[in-house]
Parts: sequence; structure tokens; C-alpha cells
Amino acid sequence: MGMAPRGREWEAIREELGAKIEAYAQEPSAKKRAALRGPVEKRIEAFRARLGGVSILDPACGSGNFL
Repeated sequence: MGMAPRGREWEAIREELGAKIEAYAQEPSAKKRAALRGPVEKRIEAFRARLGGVSILDPACGSGNFL
């Protein structure tokens, strides 16, 4: 599958959350900032969990045995 789909997913998340992150940065009220931060953190954490589940196969196993 490769990492390209994860890169596209990350870009989509950045685009989706961009306005929320900007609103957070501009919000003077700590209470309202906390309300804005929660959903952003959840979305990023969900992506991080999926990214952490990626397995990478190294068929040479570092042996220097290349075709």
C-alpha cells in the first residue's frame, strides 16, 4: 500500500482542521479554546493511532543481501 495514502490523509486532515486551529489561535477565552482544542486533538490522535499501526517489511533485514 505504501505511505502515499497516509500522506494524502494527513493533508486532508490539515485542510479540514485548518480553520479550527486558526480559530483556536485567535480565541482569547481559555474556556472556548479548550472547547476548540478537544475535537482537533481527537482527530489528530486517531490519525496518529492509524499511522502507528503501519508495518514496514524489510526483506533484506539489514543483511546487505540485495537482488
